[in-house]
Amino acid sequence: MTLQTKKIVVLGGSSGIGLAVAQAAAREGANLTIVSSNPGKLETARQTLPAGTAGEVADLAVEMQSAPCS
Repeated sequence: MTLQTKKIVVLGGSSGIGLAVAQAAAREGANLTIVSSNPGKLETARQTLPAGTAGEVADLAVEMQSAPCS
């Protein structure tokens, strides 16, 4: 399997299974973004991944209010 040129977003990508998934995707050549609610863990995880891996801080447990679609 190759993920060359594929964009992959891994939610919970700073530790555990999420980080393992991100590392596996990186080995296959994916363009990665990892998401975590913990900025410190996010930066630590990014150091184990290829240069250019993006990191985004987001708390997925917080439900956002949105306007209804029309």
